[in-house]
Amino acid sequence: VREGAVYSIDGEATVLLEGGRTYQVTCGRGFEYSIDQQELGAGKKGEEASLEFYLKREVETPDWVACDPHLHTYEFDRHGDCDLTERLISCAGEAVELVISSAHDKHISYDEESARIGTSKWMTSVTGCEVTTSLGHFNTFPNLTSSKPVEHKLRTWPRIFADIFAAPDVRVCILNHGRDVHRNFTPLAPENFDAEKGTFTQGRELRANAMELINSGAQQTDPMQLVHDWFSLLRSGHKIAGIGSSDSHTVNFAIPGQGRTYLPVDDSDVGKIDVDAAIDSLLEGQGAVSFGLLSLLEIMDDSVTVSVHGPSWTSVSEVVIYRNGELIRTIKRLGENRAGLKEEVVFSLEELQAKPGDFLCAVATGPGIADGWWRMMPPYQPDKPDYEPFVMGISPAVFVK
Repeated sequence: VREGAVYSIDGEATVLLEGGRTYQVTCGRGFEYSIDQQELGAGKKGEEASLEFYLKREVETPDWVACDPHLHTYEFDRHGDCDLTERLISCAGEAVELVISSAHDKHISYDEESARIGTSKWMTSVTGCEVTTSLGHFNTFPNLTSSKPVEHKLRTWPRIFADIFAAPDVRVCILNHGRDVHRNFTPLAPENFDAEKGTFTQGRELRANAMELINSGAQQTDPMQLVHDWFSLLRSGHKIAGIGSSDSHTVNFAIPGQGRTYLPVDDSDVGKIDVDAAIDSLLEGQGAVSFGLLSLLEIMDDSVTVSVHGPSWTSVSEVVIYRNGELIRTIKRLGENRAGLKEEVVFSLEELQAKPGDFLCAVATGPGIADGWWRMMPPYQPDKPDYEPFVMGISPAVFVK
């Protein structure tokens, strides 16, 4: 329970409220579900009242697993407000199915506590780590809980990446919030990264195999900035996957799973997800980045299908298609708040002038959520004072064969 927010494992909750006031209560279960809103009238001291809410699945994601690979707790990171139990309950409440622990420079397993409180039927948890160096933050997984964390005080990229990939079982290394300043260093700042060429200065080589495009707890003022950085890295030959995450340290200030990554893997039992298969799909660049919308792009023979999905409480204003990072199509005949499939368009490869070796990507955007039930965080290090909340869905970058 936090001010204005209650999460519950079993769908029931009893709370004490100040009498003499009228409350609007909103019930939801994250991106894939409807919301239900009801008003609770002013009551007198000692009175009891009950509300019943009915939710339905609005975004069908068969064989797509919802993953949040950037999660923290106050208990282990001394920053934020949630303990491990609350972290698990809030992830279950937002329907995050593949939960990656990423304590700063610690290997923390969620498994025992998840089994104890019963959230293990709603999710599969993986031990990860945020390697917090003076030259960037990198989420790594899977980690052995018993293994020694990577030395986070290393000062050069070759040593940092060598240490990361020397750790037992580690397969994924994510460049976190690459445009943020930490310890006076910004990995993708112009003095460190040539965004035109997709190369790094001072002889540095990025060995991360994934990067955050949306970090809903630490957004950029320009939501496309990291997407264009990603395009630049792909053009220069980096094999690097796009990631959506929440970087949540809190119960409801930065909502867990608000930014998430959808991975194509069997989801028939979310308590027993095949983690190796999920990582395989991530490293093959098949993940879709979701922040209130889910965009998919599929190439079948000579046909390119772009689809945008979302709940009834988000809408699409624009869908943009990129070829090798160049904008080639903009679609604006949108706006309906329908649930599920919001928009679908089909092109031929010839129409998009896409040839073998090119990559295509679709980005959908729309107005965001300002209300407290799914409030979106303003930019972490803003470039300007004004902020307009937005939703966004970024398809995988799909290469033409």
